Amino acid sequence: KTPVEDERAQIARDVAALAAGKDQTTAENSKAYDDAIAALIRRGSTIETTLIDNLRRSDDWGVRLGLIEVLMATGTRASVDHLIFCLDDDTPLVALRANTTLQEMTNHNEIPPVGGATGSNGLPPVGVRAAKDLALDAELRQWVTWHQQHAKALRVAWTSWWSANKDQITIK
Repeated sequence: KTPVEDERAQIARDVAALAAGKDQTTAENSKAYDDAIAALIRRGSTIETTLIDNLRRSDDWGVRLGLIEVLMATGTRASVDHLIFCLDDDTPLVALRANTTLQEMTNHNEIPPVGGATGSNGLPPVGVRAAKDLALDAELRQWVTWHQQHAKALRVAWTSWWSANKDQITIK
Protein backbone atom coordinates (compact mmCIF):
# COMPACT_ATOMS: atom_id res chain seq x y z
CA LYS A 1 0.00 0.00 0.00
CA THR A 2 1.03 3.56 -0.62
CA PRO A 3 1.06 6.14 2.18
CA VAL A 4 -2.04 7.76 0.64
CA GLU A 5 -3.88 4.42 0.64
CA ASP A 6 -2.84 3.84 4.26
CA GLU A 7 -4.13 7.28 5.22
CA ARG A 8 -7.47 6.70 3.46
CA ALA A 9 -7.82 3.33 5.18
CA GLN A 10 -7.14 4.90 8.59
CA ILE A 11 -9.68 7.65 7.94
CA ALA A 12 -12.25 5.00 6.97
CA ARG A 13 -11.50 3.06 10.20
CA ASP A 14 -11.87 6.24 12.27
CA VAL A 15 -15.17 7.10 10.57
CA ALA A 16 -16.46 3.55 11.15
CA ALA A 17 -15.43 3.78 14.83
CA LEU A 18 -17.83 6.69 15.27
CA ALA A 19 -20.64 4.12 15.33
CA ALA A 20 -19.60 3.40 18.92
CA GLY A 21 -21.14 6.75 19.81
CA LYS A 22 -24.61 5.18 19.77
CA ASP A 23 -23.86 3.32 23.00
CA GLN A 24 -21.49 5.08 25.34
CA THR A 25 -22.55 3.05 28.34
CA THR A 26 -19.28 1.13 28.18
CA ALA A 27 -15.82 2.59 28.64
CA GLU A 28 -14.66 0.82 25.47
CA ASN A 29 -17.32 2.42 23.29
CA SER A 30 -16.82 5.84 24.81
CA LYS A 31 -13.05 5.63 24.29
CA ALA A 32 -13.41 4.35 20.71
CA TYR A 33 -15.75 7.24 19.86
CA ASP A 34 -13.59 9.88 21.55
CA ASP A 35 -10.40 8.52 19.95
CA ALA A 36 -12.01 8.53 16.49
CA ILE A 37 -13.27 12.10 16.94
CA ALA A 38 -9.82 13.27 18.07
CA ALA A 39 -8.02 11.49 15.22
CA LEU A 40 -10.33 12.99 12.61
CA ILE A 41 -10.11 16.48 14.12
CA ARG A 42 -6.29 16.26 14.08
CA ARG A 43 -6.47 15.86 10.29
CA GLY A 44 -8.17 19.24 10.05
CA SER A 45 -10.22 20.60 7.19
CA THR A 46 -8.10 18.79 4.60
CA ILE A 47 -10.46 15.80 4.88
CA GLU A 48 -13.66 17.88 4.90
CA THR A 49 -14.85 16.46 1.56
CA THR A 50 -14.40 12.91 2.84
CA LEU A 51 -16.29 13.77 6.02
CA ILE A 52 -19.14 15.36 4.06
CA ASP A 53 -19.34 12.37 1.70
CA ASN A 54 -19.64 10.04 4.68
CA LEU A 55 -22.16 12.32 6.39
CA ARG A 56 -24.41 12.31 3.34
CA ARG A 57 -24.30 8.56 2.69
CA SER A 58 -23.97 6.87 6.08
CA ASP A 59 -26.96 4.86 7.29
CA ASP A 60 -25.52 4.81 10.81
CA TRP A 61 -26.75 7.66 12.98
CA GLY A 62 -23.79 7.29 15.33
CA VAL A 63 -21.44 7.91 12.43
CA ARG A 64 -23.47 10.92 11.27
CA LEU A 65 -23.49 12.36 14.79
CA GLY A 66 -19.73 11.92 15.12
CA LEU A 67 -19.06 13.46 11.73
CA ILE A 68 -21.06 16.53 12.74
CA GLU A 69 -18.93 16.73 15.90
CA VAL A 70 -15.78 16.68 13.76
CA LEU A 71 -17.18 19.27 11.35
CA MET A 72 -17.97 21.50 14.33
CA ALA A 73 -14.23 21.65 14.99
CA THR A 74 -12.89 21.57 11.43
CA GLY A 75 -15.70 22.50 9.05
CA THR A 76 -15.58 25.39 6.66
CA ARG A 77 -18.17 27.18 4.54
CA ALA A 78 -18.36 24.01 2.43
CA SER A 79 -19.97 22.14 5.34
CA VAL A 80 -22.93 24.45 5.89
CA ASP A 81 -25.23 23.14 3.14
CA HIS A 82 -24.59 19.57 4.28
CA LEU A 83 -25.31 20.42 7.91
CA ILE A 84 -28.55 22.07 6.80
CA PHE A 85 -29.40 18.82 5.00
CA CYS A 86 -29.09 17.02 8.37
CA LEU A 87 -31.69 19.22 10.08
CA ASP A 88 -34.51 16.84 9.21
CA ASP A 89 -32.49 13.70 9.91
CA ASP A 90 -34.62 10.73 11.01
CA THR A 91 -32.65 10.67 14.26
CA PRO A 92 -33.56 13.82 16.20
CA LEU A 93 -30.25 13.83 18.10
CA VAL A 94 -28.37 14.12 14.78
CA ALA A 95 -30.63 17.01 13.74
CA LEU A 96 -30.13 18.71 17.11
CA ARG A 97 -26.35 18.50 16.79
CA ALA A 98 -26.51 19.79 13.21
CA ASN A 99 -28.59 22.75 14.40
CA THR A 100 -26.26 23.61 17.28
CA THR A 101 -23.25 23.26 14.97
CA LEU A 102 -24.84 25.63 12.47
CA GLN A 103 -25.57 28.08 15.28
CA GLU A 104 -21.96 27.98 16.43
CA MET A 105 -20.46 28.20 12.95
CA THR A 106 -22.65 31.10 11.78
CA ASN A 107 -23.51 32.86 15.04
CA HIS A 108 -27.16 32.65 13.96
CA ASN A 109 -30.23 30.79 15.19
CA GLU A 110 -33.43 30.08 13.28
CA ILE A 111 -35.28 28.80 16.37
CA PRO A 112 -36.64 31.53 18.67
CA PRO A 113 -35.41 31.46 22.27
CA VAL A 114 -37.39 29.57 24.90
CA GLY A 115 -40.25 31.73 26.07
CA GLY A 116 -40.09 33.83 22.92
CA ALA A 117 -42.72 34.31 20.26
CA THR A 118 -42.92 32.39 16.99
CA GLY A 119 -40.23 33.67 14.65
CA SER A 120 -40.80 35.44 11.35
CA ASN A 121 -39.88 32.12 9.73
CA GLY A 122 -42.93 30.50 11.38
CA LEU A 123 -40.92 28.38 13.81
CA PRO A 124 -41.95 28.33 17.46
CA PRO A 125 -39.47 27.97 20.31
CA VAL A 126 -38.64 24.48 21.55
CA GLY A 127 -40.81 23.62 24.55
CA VAL A 128 -39.63 23.83 28.12
CA ARG A 129 -39.35 20.68 30.19
CA ALA A 130 -41.65 20.46 33.18
CA ALA A 131 -40.00 21.74 36.36
CA LYS A 132 -40.57 18.37 38.05
CA ASP A 133 -39.02 16.45 35.14
CA LEU A 134 -35.46 15.99 36.35
CA ALA A 135 -34.55 13.20 33.95
CA LEU A 136 -31.25 13.66 32.13
CA ASP A 137 -32.98 13.35 28.78
CA ALA A 138 -35.73 15.91 29.52
CA GLU A 139 -34.43 18.54 27.09
CA LEU A 140 -33.80 15.93 24.41
CA ARG A 141 -37.41 14.72 24.73
CA GLN A 142 -38.60 18.31 24.26
CA TRP A 143 -36.44 18.57 21.14
CA VAL A 144 -37.75 15.26 19.77
CA THR A 145 -41.34 16.45 20.10
CA TRP A 146 -40.51 19.81 18.49
CA HIS A 147 -38.45 18.16 15.74
CA GLN A 148 -41.26 15.76 14.80
CA GLN A 149 -43.48 18.74 14.03
CA HIS A 150 -41.00 21.27 12.63
CA ALA A 151 -38.01 19.45 11.05
CA LYS A 152 -38.88 20.27 7.45
CA ALA A 153 -39.66 23.91 8.28
CA LEU A 154 -36.34 24.20 10.15
CA ARG A 155 -34.45 22.95 7.13
CA VAL A 156 -36.34 25.37 4.85
CA ALA A 157 -35.68 28.30 7.23
CA TRP A 158 -31.94 27.60 7.41
CA THR A 159 -31.74 27.08 3.65
CA SER A 160 -33.43 30.41 3.02
CA TRP A 161 -31.30 32.25 5.57
CA TRP A 162 -28.06 30.72 4.30
CA SER A 163 -28.93 31.55 0.70
CA ALA A 164 -29.54 35.19 1.63
CA ASN A 165 -26.55 35.58 3.97
CA LYS A 166 -23.76 33.22 2.97
CA ASP A 167 -21.70 35.90 1.28
CA GLN A 168 -21.64 38.09 4.42
CA ILE A 169 -21.06 35.42 7.07
CA THR A 170 -17.70 34.51 8.54
CA ILE A 171 -17.60 30.85 9.53
CA LYS A 172 -16.18 30.18 13.00
